Amino acid sequence: MTIIDKTDLTALRKADSVCFDHNVRTSRGPERGSYIRAIKRAPFDSTDPFEQDITHTIAVDSRAFTYDYASDHDNLTAFGMLHSAQVTETWRTVVALLRVGDDVSLVWAAGNSNGYLTEAGLHRDELRFIVKRGERTMTFHVMTDVCPNNSARMIKTLTYELA
Repeated sequence: MTIIDKTDLTALRKADSVCFDHNVRTSRGPERGSYIRAIKRAPFDSTDPFEQDITHTIAVDSRAFTYDYASDHDNLTAFGMLHSAQVTETWRTVVALLRVGDDVSLVWAAGNSNGYLTEAGLHRDELRFIVKRGERTMTFHVMTDVCPNNSARMIKTLTYELA
């Protein structure tokens, strides 16, 4: 459960870029987690040495599944980024509707939902942003990626490093 507070909401509304991570290793240790990172960039032409990029990180619940098996998978990792969050209409709608106290989470869907993509050798990955407010649930389709099964995919199978 991730309850949005005032700082989270302000960061998401003002962010130039927003990154979404699922099941990633953090710099704090071997644990894996899922996060939303709101990034506010310093102006390019600034001469102020104290202006710098600011990142606000929100730990979130996140799950991933594949269309092939229709069940959650612990062996998937994912990354998506809105480079220009303030000009992305869907994202502007999401943050305009968000309220302090909302419970947010991410849902990632991997694989092909139709035979045309399979025949073309492509994979479709999706990210949905879930907002729960009381008894109501709102689901927003934030992004879709279609590409070959390569390193450009949003959702990948986790490879474990040898210790």
